Amino acid sequence: AHVNWKQCAWKNLNDGKDSGLIKECVFNKLNDSTSLRVAFDGEFRVAFCQQCCRRWYITFNQNECSNPVPIDAVQHPSIVVANFNLHEHRHFGGYCEGIPRGQVRVGLWVGQCVGTNMGNADASTGWMSSTRIIVEEVPAPQA
Repeated sequence: AHVNWKQCAWKNLNDGKDSGLIKECVFNKLNDSTSLRVAFDGEFRVAFCQQCCRRWYITFNQNECSNPVPIDAVQHPSIVVANFNLHEHRHFGGYCEGIPRGQVRVGLWVGQCVGTNMGNADASTGWMSSTRIIVEEVPAPQA
């Protein structure tokens, strides 16, 4: 069976951005009726803050998935991390439906956690390790 997938990978990304686009992976979607499965594998962390939260999320042509829900992950330490700098490997992913065929710019972003105003947070993505965005075109889900 034909499988349409792509892996975009970076070594030692070391992106210290606290908000904004981190990386994009350009994918050629072949069919209108299929879904996209996206996975992030890599390191991210929040540090040097109190009552802080950051959200890493995936976009498709600069829009978050709305069918069925956004693909995201948050980090909100429950302890004071003013002097705490723990880098750990993370994985998050999901499926997005309703994306038309053609070129799709799959973006990895970081920003404020939705519905919060928890102040400044020092975010880091891809420190001293490999970072991957994996995109796969899959059949539509069951009804």
